[in-house]
Amino acid sequence: MGFSLQEALRSRAVERVVVVEVAPPVVRWNRLYFAAFNGNALADRRVELVLDDLCLYLEREKAVKYDGIVLDIDNGPDWLVLAGNRRLYSGAGLSRVRDLL
Repeated sequence: MGFSLQEALRSRAVERVVVVEVAPPVVRWNRLYFAAFNGNALADRRVELVLDDLCLYLEREKAVKYDGIVLDIDNGPDWLVLAGNRRLYSGAGLSRVRDLL
């Protein structure tokens, strides 16, 4: 949610960015310690911050379509931050991401 978000927000064509973060401390650290380095990206009016598990969030999204989805929750399917993220990299998980586009 730091530098990647800042880069996405550089474009005036970007109307909305949904950031899904599972760990409240990451949000707190971003606001307290990293805002000066990423242009205080979370404070941008176009940002919607959702505190949730990304896999669960994607499963619940039904009527929403996105122009793009950036996944930055793990270092790929072999090095997971949370064991539950494995379902994101399954065929069904990737199909779900595709269906939201």
